[in-house]
Amino acid sequence: KWQLKKKIAGQNATWAYTNARHQKENASRNKLASARTLLGPALVCNAVEDWLRPECSTYRAMYVPRPQTWSNVQHYVDKIAQSGAFGREQSLEAQVDTFRGHSSEQLLAEELAWKAQHLVGKAIHAGLPTWIGSLIEEDFKNIGMILAKMVPNSKMAFKLDIMGANACKRWHQDRYVGRAVVSYNCCATEFIDHAYVDFWELKNCGNNDCIIRDNSQVCSANTGDVFFMKGTTFPSAKNGLVHRSPEKRLHADGNVKNRLLLKVDLM
Repeated sequence: KWQLKKKIAGQNATWAYTNARHQKENASRNKLASARTLLGPALVCNAVEDWLRPECSTYRAMYVPRPQTWSNVQHYVDKIAQSGAFGREQSLEAQVDTFRGHSSEQLLAEELAWKAQHLVGKAIHAGLPTWIGSLIEEDFKNIGMILAKMVPNSKMAFKLDIMGANACKRWHQDRYVGRAVVSYNCCATEFIDHAYVDFWELKNCGNNDCIIRDNSQVCSANTGDVFFMKGTTFPSAKNGLVHRSPEKRLHADGNVKNRLLLKVDLM
């Protein structure tokens, strides 16, 4: 009887282990399936950490939806734009080496934290509220670390831009490794699947109406979302996302609405 009880106990333990393993595998498959939701040519992910998953190599862009939980900063952004505090190019910039210039992840994290604090400090001094500055600082650090792991031998440029009448509204591909963007107000980047692009027109004609074959297929990120676009030199077969800045938005008095944009470029 003792041997029979021992055998049954062993069988029950094996069944419990197998059942737990299957549940874990099903959960992983469900998570992966949800991560493979698409927005046009972009893979929709749950977090920026998902950009490091192997399946991302088969997509031209990765997209993390994020609800806007902060108050409207339009008034502050317009005021900074009018003051010229971000300079003639309406841009604050910081350069960061990835793992090529650091012996450890900790040292890179320390530089990212210092550069983020310094860059955001300038923006706050120019009139940006501290609560949105704290969010931008965290985005700077988190996105920077993920992109450094994605392409370790590249360099990174962080830019906090004010985009208004100076936005690039022509459809184009970026001629470098890649760019992550977050728009904190107003509107965000537009992009499209290559199946709906006339590449001869893209390379030879300046007319947006000629470049896009079906305007109903144009996709757009939302304010607050984190969006990564592969450039033409990204090391994967799928790269060179076709995109543009959105059409300018106007206030009731006809003045352009300026938007605050974080850019993290891999070069």
